[in-house]
Amino acid sequence: MELQSSISERLSSEQSEVREAALAELLQSGADVLPHIKKVAACISDPSESLRIPALVLLARIGAPAAEFFPAALDPQQPDSIRAVAAAIIAGIGPPAAASVRSLCRCLTSTDENLRNAAAVALAKIGESAVPSLRIMLQFSNPETVAAAVESLTMIGRPAEAAVPDLEALAAKSPLQLQLACAAALSCLTGDPGRGLPILS
Repeated sequence: MELQSSISERLSSEQSEVREAALAELLQSGADVLPHIKKVAACISDPSESLRIPALVLLARIGAPAAEFFPAALDPQQPDSIRAVAAAIIAGIGPPAAASVRSLCRCLTSTDENLRNAAAVALAKIGESAVPSLRIMLQFSNPETVAAAVESLTMIGRPAEAAVPDLEALAAKSPLQLQLACAAALSCLTGDPGRGLPILS
């Protein structure tokens, strides 16, 4: 109890090095993070970037109960590296992190390939609840954004079958590489290996 109280007080300190030490102690001690969840989550947006990764790792330890705090880590004002780490953690949480879908879709518009890939995987792990937003992303003009959305839908598979008409319409007006991606997605979404053949022919 004394350790918990001490950590809580230090997480509220105005000095970033004190907050950082408290996060490090939580990481090393294996203590229960849940009692400190709000104070740890506040470190995601701390002016000191050195606090943000430890805070994300601790929230990952909590898992689903911490899902509501991850959109802050996906904010465009965060460095792409922080956003990518957050996306990777969300992928491990899966469907309970559905509140992050919109923020993850925004990551698909990034110029950073690693971030786009991490966001696409996270959206796929969230699953069916991400499909409506991914269908909207298929309408974007940036080919890299669209390709990431197609890849995410492909990973979701049959639960994303509602996106089949969108993929067929997209393929009809896309360059060859994206047509191939759409053909593969159609096969995965419908469970029919031949569904993408008309596009290729």
